[in-house]
Amino acid sequence: MSKKTLAAIVESGNDYLVKVKKNQPKLYQQIETESNQETPRQKVTHHEKTRNRNTYRIIEVFEPPENLDPQWIGVGCVIKVSETKPDCSGAFMVGRLCIEGLKLVD
Repeated sequence: MSKKTLAAIVESGNDYLVKVKKNQPKLYQQIETESNQETPRQKVTHHEKTRNRNTYRIIEVFEPPENLDPQWIGVGCVIKVSETKPDCSGAFMVGRLCIEGLKLVD
């Protein structure tokens, strides 16, 4: 999602949660580095069993990096989702509004 799209969302008074992809290398690297060095403000572990597969997810919520490009308007938090699978490197998302007391419902 482009910076202009995020600006339009914020200007319209709405919130967003978007996945950060590796084709946004500067933002992705900055978030990845920060999340590996900082302590999350929230952390939830989730277990899901489907068919014969167990999946464990760790969801962590971080403050946005202090030196984040100001064109990434309205970023209120960074969310990291990791799975305990060998081929999964995890995913990052940025959100405008982050809710405290994160809980997952099966």
